Amino acid sequence: MNAVVQGGGRTLQPAGAGEPWCDRAADDLPFDVTCPSFLADPYPHYERMREQWGQMCRLPSGGVVVLGYRECSAALRSRDFGHGARTTSDTTAYGLPARSFLLVDPPVHDQHRGRVAPGFTAEAIGALMPLMTEVLHERVSAFRPGDVCDVVTDVAEPLAWSVISSLLRVPEEFRQDAERLLGGANPRQSGDESLNALARVKFSRAVRKTLAAAPPSRCPTDLISLFTSPWGPDGLPATQQEALATSGLILSAGYKTSVGLIANGMRALLDHPDQLRLLTESEPTPEDISKAVEEFARFDPAIQIGLRAALTDTEIAGMAIPKGTPLLLLLGAANRDPHVFDHPQRLDVTRTPRHLAFGAGKHFCLGAQLARVQARKALTVLLQARPQPAGAAEYDPRWVTRHLRSLPVRLSPNPEIA
Repeated sequence: MNAVVQGGGRTLQPAGAGEPWCDRAADDLPFDVTCPSFLADPYPHYERMREQWGQMCRLPSGGVVVLGYRECSAALRSRDFGHGARTTSDTTAYGLPARSFLLVDPPVHDQHRGRVAPGFTAEAIGALMPLMTEVLHERVSAFRPGDVCDVVTDVAEPLAWSVISSLLRVPEEFRQDAERLLGGANPRQSGDESLNALARVKFSRAVRKTLAAAPPSRCPTDLISLFTSPWGPDGLPATQQEALATSGLILSAGYKTSVGLIANGMRALLDHPDQLRLLTESEPTPEDISKAVEEFARFDPAIQIGLRAALTDTEIAGMAIPKGTPLLLLLGAANRDPHVFDHPQRLDVTRTPRHLAFGAGKHFCLGAQLARVQARKALTVLLQARPQPAGAAEYDPRWVTRHLRSLPVRLSPNPEIA
C-alpha cells in the first residue's frame, strides 16, 4: 500500500484516459473493497480510516478522499466541483464515460434533467400511489402467518420494478437484465462485460421501439412520452441518444436505489430489535414512518460513494484542491460522521437526521422523493406483518453501491393495506 500524502503535500494529477481514477483510488484505501468483511459491513473500516487519516486526505494515485459530512456536503454543493464533462459524449475528469446527465455538468445537465423532472413531481408520484398499493397488497397478502418472505425478491424488487416499468414502459421480461445495466457502476465488480453489453443492446432496442410508438404527451407518469414531446427546456424533443441514456440511468439508478432503501432499512431494524419494537408495539404515525426512512437512508445508504473533480483551483476545509483533482466522496462514512451525529453507529428511528444518501446541490437525486414514498409504503405494510429474522442476509459484492440480494423474514398475520 502506498503512503498517504497528507495536508498541502504535492500536487497530484488526475486520472489519465483509459483508466478510471476510482479504480486506482481503491488500491490506496487502507482496506480491500472486495474482502468479505468490508462487503458485509464497511462502516468499521471507514471509522478506522477516519481515525488514521482524518476527515480528508490526499491519495498517491491522484486526488483526495473525503470522509467528513461537512466536507462531502461542501464538495457536492459548491460550483467549484463537478464531473468535468460538458456533454454525455465526454469522459469525466476522473476517467468514466459520462453517458447520461448524471455525470454531466450544467448547462447540459440542467437541460436533460429538466426534460424528465415532471415525472418526479408530487402530482406524478401521487398518480403512482394506487399502483404501489396494489403491488404491495398482492405481494404481502400472498403470505400466510408464519411464512418466510424475502424482503428483497418478494417485496422491494417487485414494488420498485412496477414503478420503473410504468415510467419507462419496460416489459417484465427485461427485469432479469436490469441488473446488468449496473455493470459499469461498480468498478472491478461489474461481472461479465459481454452479458452487460448484451443487456445494453436489448434495452436500447426496447427503448427505440417504444419511442417510435409513443405519441407526444405531457403525461408525467410516462417518461417516454416526455422524451417525444417538444416541451423540453430547449423546445425540442429529446434526441434518441439522450432518451436512451436517460432511460438507462433511471432504470439502473432508480430501481436499485429504491430496493436498497427498503431492504437495507429493514435489515437495520432486524439488527436493532429495540428500534423494531418502537415501530411495532403501537401503530406508527406517518411522521414516525417518515423519520424511520430518513434514518435508514443515513444509517446504511444504497449509494456509498460519489465522484467529483475540481473545476478550478479551490479548497475544502483549508485543504488546497488544484483544478482537475478528482475527489472520492465516501458518503457512507459521511453519514456516520461523529463530528455531526450523536452516536452515529446507532440506529435511532426517532432522530431527524441530515444525510447525504441522495447527494446534494445541483445533482441531488431526481428520484429521491419517489424512493422515499416507496420505502414508506413498504415499511408500513411490512411492520403490520410483524417481521422477524428468518435467515442470514446476503449482500451483493459491490462497494460503490450497497444492496442486499436476500433478506428472509418471518411474517405474522397478513396486514390490512390502506
